Amino acid sequence: MALTAEAFEDIFVNYYESLYGYAFSILNNELFVEEIVSDVFYRLWLKKDKLKIDTSLASYLYKSVYNACMDNIRHNKTKQIFKRDAFHQSTETTLNAANDINAKDFEKNLRNALLQLPEQCRTVFQLNRMEELSYNEIAKRLSISVKTVEAHMSKALRRLRVSMAEFLTFLIVLLWH
Repeated sequence: MALTAEAFEDIFVNYYESLYGYAFSILNNELFVEEIVSDVFYRLWLKKDKLKIDTSLASYLYKSVYNACMDNIRHNKTKQIFKRDAFHQSTETTLNAANDINAKDFEKNLRNALLQLPEQCRTVFQLNRMEELSYNEIAKRLSISVKTVEAHMSKALRRLRVSMAEFLTFLIVLLWH
């Protein structure tokens, strides 16, 4: 079927609005719809000399618009997935790097803060928090009263809280994830 300029113009005038409405019902986006319908007509014009339509012209045009809309939807979904994955990967990489840096800084500051504690206070803290001994077990091991262990822990925690205040945000984020 060879398509003349007059025949093409008639097809365009007769079908453009209905194809636009059909595409809009699928995509609900005027910009994409206008581009898709115009592109369908453009391709129709490019194929004017070698066009073979086995169904009705209307069916051919609607099917072309439908396929173009589905391609647009698939393309946009792929683009959204790519953007989402790229964002998450970028965010995850940034958070991991920040956590590594903060973890190293945190450990260094904790070691320094522990070294600033009086020896007995530091020993009680390390036995409780790092070796996970109870206050009773620490009292027996160090031959001191449980009340003395409580006093040393209270002192250690108070001093560490002040020394480590800048890492509070880091701890919240670390415990939150």
